[in-house]
Amino acid sequence: MKRFLLLLLTLLCFQSACTQALQVQEPGYQLTDLQNSFAQDRINSQIAEATAPEAIFARYRLMPGTQHELIFGDHRLHQAGEPRVLSLVVQVKTNLKIERFTLMFDLLTGEKILPDALFLDKTAAQDFVDEWVQTHLERDEYTYLHVDGLLPVPLENFYLTEYGIAVDYPFDSYHLFTQEAGGYRYYFPELKDILNLTENSLLSSLDEVQAGLGLSDNADRLAALLSEGRLPGVPEVMGMKVDDLIEQYGELTDSELFLYRERYVLAKPEFRDIHVVVGQEDDLIQGIYARRMNLNGIMVGESGEEEIVKVFGEHSGKLPLDEQMAQLYAMQPGSILSYSFGDCQLMLNLDAEGILRTVYLSRN
Repeated sequence: MKRFLLLLLTLLCFQSACTQALQVQEPGYQLTDLQNSFAQDRINSQIAEATAPEAIFARYRLMPGTQHELIFGDHRLHQAGEPRVLSLVVQVKTNLKIERFTLMFDLLTGEKILPDALFLDKTAAQDFVDEWVQTHLERDEYTYLHVDGLLPVPLENFYLTEYGIAVDYPFDSYHLFTQEAGGYRYYFPELKDILNLTENSLLSSLDEVQAGLGLSDNADRLAALLSEGRLPGVPEVMGMKVDDLIEQYGELTDSELFLYRERYVLAKPEFRDIHVVVGQEDDLIQGIYARRMNLNGIMVGESGEEEIVKVFGEHSGKLPLDEQMAQLYAMQPGSILSYSFGDCQLMLNLDAEGILRTVYLSRN
């Protein structure tokens, strides 16, 4: 009976939403800064067509006139310092749910880039990501409400970001408790075995891919990012109020103690294995704690001290970490390497075997 009443309420809410006036964010997303006006006009035309109300209604099988809002986010990647790829993320928000789809474009030609261009072999890529997700399914069942459609992972929804590859699921396949489509975010090294990195491929030409794989010197850009209190692939959160952050990204579990502070676990895929830390005397974010991170090819779970020194230089201090101290820091016994970037401190936790296990960036 309760299930029937819930279904009836959902249908009534949907019917109510469908009768309201159309609401679309204006003027939409349009490129204005490309030197190649032909490519710019071509891309803008495709964006306008894909985000027109009729296209949105057809894509998500919505009744004409359904109230919805479009919110745009973009990722730009470069070749030899010049813009080369645009990934445009379109968030479609209705009264009942939030969906996402992405359009990728070559900024030199204006042509659409299909996700197939990212992979060396589509079958091998499908097997790889399906196996990866399967190993994380048990844990992520506590993160997502609906997991029956988790496999196969929708390769057609993969897209490039400045720090890796992202995928968003259709809402009905995989979604958050916040009624928002779920997904995964990967750093480039996590998928290096299936990416098309052959000579003359699109990925091999991109500056961000080369930096992410540790194949180019990008130390200045990384140092600037760390000085701003940011970690690669993590939204800008330092200094934000924790309540505002939870409202935006959702909270997965109750907060935990961390160095006499509180560590919050957020729900959205940008924060998989990445937590935020609140200060002792206020509710502002003062730290980012990561068990998954890529710092110019320095990867949690893979890299050691020698590789770290090659990227960051000699550390300012090395602190031994015994069992008791490791528990206090929520890290593994071994050691902590310390680096300073402006008013921010970077702590890199190495386990007893000398492998990087945790990254912690804090602002003094």
